[in-house]
Amino acid sequence: MFFIYDDTGRIMQMVGQSQPGYADLLRAAGTNFVEVGQDMTDTYVDLSSGTPALKRRPELPGEFDMTTLKPFEQATLPNVPACSIVVEEGPLGPGQTPHPGGDLVIGFVVPGSYRVAIEPFPYRRRVFTLTVTEPSAQ
Repeated sequence: MFFIYDDTGRIMQMVGQSQPGYADLLRAAGTNFVEVGQDMTDTYVDLSSGTPALKRRPELPGEFDMTTLKPFEQATLPNVPACSIVVEEGPLGPGQTPHPGGDLVIGFVVPGSYRVAIEPFPYRRRVFTLTVTEPSAQ
């Protein structure tokens, strides 16, 4: 099996070709590849050493500073690389927004439970649950 990757190390294609000489064909075509036997969603090609190496995608470190919020309150997850933030479930339905990188600050107005997923490459996908409580009567 071969993983074909782009110039950032992101795996773009998996080829289950076992024909002798297939690696030579890829090499001759100038294709970036590694020969492997792993899952392409859990691995990436690390280019930091100058020699392409297959590595397991690490988990993004950190947690939100709070997971239970009041309406309009915000939670912060520090040092998140650029990615898309996907609200998979919530009172207002699914949605997606880009994150430019840095601290991820997020909040909601409508009370309920929100499942938020992020996948800043090369980190693996992480899912968080944030809950917005009903405002208290005063």
